Amino acid sequence: MKNKLIFRILGALASALIIVSVFIPFVSVSGYTQSLWDAYKVSEALYLPIMIIVFGGVGVLFFSINIKTEFAYSTSGALLFYTITETVSFVNQDMLDSLGIGYDCFVIGTILTPTIAGWGNL
Repeated sequence: MKNKLIFRILGALASALIIVSVFIPFVSVSGYTQSLWDAYKVSEALYLPIMIIVFGGVGVLFFSINIKTEFAYSTSGALLFYTITETVSFVNQDMLDSLGIGYDCFVIGTILTPTIAGWGNL
């Protein structure tokens, strides 16, 4: 019982890390940093950061109330797809070193959320 509570808390924190990653510097080029929120606010296409926040919120919500943690798998799958496509894009442009702490938090949260959900179901 106590272990399940720990996994629920860790899962909610990993999902919250995804939400936080939208607002902290995602890319840093020549001393100029930009978060995902700022990057998409300029192009008036805020749907992507909002969907990332919603997917992270789904994980926080379902881990908090302890129902249907399988939704954490599906939302993390979508976020993992986005992570892979963005990483490949940065590798192709040879700009992998320009990724900031927001990217790191996003990747860690995306990988930890389904992993913790899987451990909690053991």
